Amino acid sequence: MEVDSLKPMTTHDHPLSGEALVAYNLRQIRKARRVSQDDLAELMTRRGFKMHQTQIAKMERGARPIRLDEAISLAACLGVPAEPFMSQPVGDESDPDFEFMQARFDVQVARREWEAAAEAEEETRNRYNQAIDRIYEVSQRLGMELPVEIAGGLQLLPAPGTEEYERQEAAEYEKRTGRKPPPDGQHPEAPER
Repeated sequence: MEVDSLKPMTTHDHPLSGEALVAYNLRQIRKARRVSQDDLAELMTRRGFKMHQTQIAKMERGARPIRLDEAISLAACLGVPAEPFMSQPVGDESDPDFEFMQARFDVQVARREWEAAAEAEEETRNRYNQAIDRIYEVSQRLGMELPVEIAGGLQLLPAPGTEEYERQEAAEYEKRTGRKPPPDGQHPEAPER
């Protein structure tokens, strides 16, 4: 979920415009995103703007001019659209909407992490399947038998609370104790796996 708009600040003593507005938004959004000045400088450097933390600090204070291309890139680094970043003041930490903006950014970060994890899982599953295909092909070509753990595939355990789980627990109890388990609720804890 990308932030498609920034909620404008509800009140402000002095109207901001131009570089002062961008400097103000830079500081507020960076803080809401929980991005350090060092990290933002690194992100800008990766985008082709050689920057240091001190330059970010000077921009935020209004002590260093912000070029248009830098403002656009800063907005991209912070994950916000450039137009409102450069035209509308956002709330500061005292504004009730600041916490909401912060929470929206947290959702964005968590979603990106989740998507990356899902992609990594899919890539890992594909590598596993390719490895299984290869061992089958090699074993057939060389006339070798597959190890049991490969030939049998992965065996998933049933979910607790299902009938299959209860059957397996009862079978393990009987195997361990030599007797059938008493009816539900009358026997000690289920055997450990």
